Amino acid sequence: MRVCVPTIDQGGPRGLVAWHAGRAPYYTLVNTETGQATVVTNQHADHVPGRCKTAEDLRAHRVDAVVCHGMGRRSIDRLNRSGIVVLASRAETVAAALEAFRTGVLRPLTADAAVGLDHRGRHARGRGRTRRRRGPHAASRSMAEEVSRRMYAPRSGDQ
Repeated sequence: MRVCVPTIDQGGPRGLVAWHAGRAPYYTLVNTETGQATVVTNQHADHVPGRCKTAEDLRAHRVDAVVCHGMGRRSIDRLNRSGIVVLASRAETVAAALEAFRTGVLRPLTADAAVGLDHRGRHARGRGRTRRRRGPHAASRSMAEEVSRRMYAPRSGDQ
């Protein structure tokens, strides 16, 4: 199985996982059977919101699953329609994300927990609302907390 982990560097298994998959400068592709890792450049990292080509790029690389922190709603939908599973992870490195993948603890990333952008290209907290900045990176921290809360909220039937 080929797994993609969007990264901010070319560190391979020691690479740092990018927060937003579509804007990650690199994709680290790992064959889980052989352990071989390949880092490829994301040619569409500076895309216009809603025009991400993540699904097309990853289909070309024959990826079966994406393990990431966050991704836009349309990209999640396009990847799922392409047969590529999108899994949410809080891991900071590729190696940690792959270990979580191997142990089966990752949950599917849903559109409800997707990273969104408002019409001005700023990150929104879902439904088109934006938060006022209260200091450096305050909006990003708030959004990260909200996405994490949605991704890891107990599902019905969970104890």
